[in-house]
Amino acid sequence: ATTAANIAEVRLRTENAGVDMSAKRVTAVFPDEGCIYLQEPNGVSGIRVDGSFPSVEVGHQVTLIGGTVSTINRSGVASERRITGATITKDSETKTNPRPWMMLTSSLGGRPTSKFQGVYNGIGINNIGLLAKIAGTVVSKDNGMLFIDDGVGVDNALPNGTARKGVKVL
Repeated sequence: ATTAANIAEVRLRTENAGVDMSAKRVTAVFPDEGCIYLQEPNGVSGIRVDGSFPSVEVGHQVTLIGGTVSTINRSGVASERRITGATITKDSETKTNPRPWMMLTSSLGGRPTSKFQGVYNGIGINNIGLLAKIAGTVVSKDNGMLFIDDGVGVDNALPNGTARKGVKVL
């Protein structure tokens, strides 16, 4: 595997490229989904890492070795880059809680990159994988999904092709 200086570079690597990274911050742990999210300590880029990492918690700084970069396809659309097959070790037991980026709903997700899609009608730099924070009003609830609007009036595409006002929160 090739050592990467930053996550932004990893997200643009070819499919199935090897990757090693050091000094990345854990921003989310989803044991039921079988993944965690890492981002740069300065918060400028993030990525999903699939696997079980029971000793890793939000805020740990970690080193990732032996991973492979691939793309998650949802409904036939290249939607998110991820790393699979990696070993992750904590750099120390110290935890520093990551700070989320405060965003308008219109900036959440961003536009497409050369490797994967952004979000429906996305604008701005692609930020999929980053820890983000939004504020707004719940404008609808449907089948376990919430839709939040901050006044921007973002349209969110549903699987059936219809649009719904607000950002979908799972």
